[in-house]
Amino acid sequence: IDAYLVPDQYKWFWIIRYAIVSPMLLALFAFSFCTSCAKLIQPLLALCLVAAASGLIAMITVAPGPVQQIYHTCLLLAYMIGYTTMRLRFLWGTLAGWIIFAIYIFTATTLTTLPAPTILTNILLFFCANLIGMTGCYVMEYFSRRNFFLTSLLRKTQDKIQATNRQL
Repeated sequence: IDAYLVPDQYKWFWIIRYAIVSPMLLALFAFSFCTSCAKLIQPLLALCLVAAASGLIAMITVAPGPVQQIYHTCLLLAYMIGYTTMRLRFLWGTLAGWIIFAIYIFTATTLTTLPAPTILTNILLFFCANLIGMTGCYVMEYFSRRNFFLTSLLRKTQDKIQATNRQL
C-alpha cells in the first residue's frame, strides 16, 4: 500500500517498516522463547508497541498532506492492538499509550504540515482512543485476575469437600 499511496517516497516507508520496526518485533519474538523472558516480557512488549507506533508517526511526517490521514488511522489501529491483543498489563499498556500520545503531539505540532484544526481534532481523537484503550485494558486485566482468584477459591472449596467426603 505504501508503493501505491506514496510512489515517490515508498522507500523511506519501507526502511522504517522493514529495517527498523520489523527487526525489533522479530527480536522480541525470538527472545520470547528464552526462559528468562518471562520477567521482561511486559516492558519489552510496551517498548515494541512504542517503537511500532513511532514508526507510524515517522511515516506520518514523511507522507504528503492528503496521505497523512491514512497513517493516522493506522496509528489508531496500533492503539487497539496494543491495548487488547498484545495482552499488556494495565500499567505497561497505559505507559506505552501515553508515551505514544506524547510523541504524536510533539511530532504533529512541530514536524507536520497539517492545519491546526486537523491537528487538534486528531489529538482529541487519539486522547479518546487512549482512554478507551486504557479502559479495555483495565477490564481485561480485572476479569483475568478475578477469574484467577475465583478458580483458586473453587479449588480450595473442592479440596475441603473431598476431605469431608473422605472423612465420611
